[in-house]
Amino acid sequence: MKRALFLLTVFVVLPVLAMFCVYQVALMTYASETVAQDENTPSLQADHDFYMMSQTEHLAKAKGLCQQGASRDQLFQARRHLVTIPIGAPEYGEAMSLLAQIENSMKPERGQGPEIRGQGRKSTAGGR
Repeated sequence: MKRALFLLTVFVVLPVLAMFCVYQVALMTYASETVAQDENTPSLQADHDFYMMSQTEHLAKAKGLCQQGASRDQLFQARRHLVTIPIGAPEYGEAMSLLAQIENSMKPERGQGPEIRGQGRKSTAGGR
């Protein structure tokens, strides 16, 4: 009986206890990393506020972000607001128009961006 209790302790209780301790350390590490956010990471409250906005509010916010001289980051934020507006919403048409303007303004000028067409891999097999 003592042998069975010893084996149960060694092979069941101690490994479970060790796994629990590892889990607790990992959980505390994860919690401390998520609490230490930099200023670029949106808070949970900001995320909640974003998803609670109406379509009209999303459109108004996107328009505000797209003012003359808007930075690339502001354009990305405006795009984020616009893509949340569903197809059936009355604001959808205006949102897609503004989204197209944003997409066009974010495209690199001809000759500035990487050229994708015609850049296939050239074979040097056969020395030709």
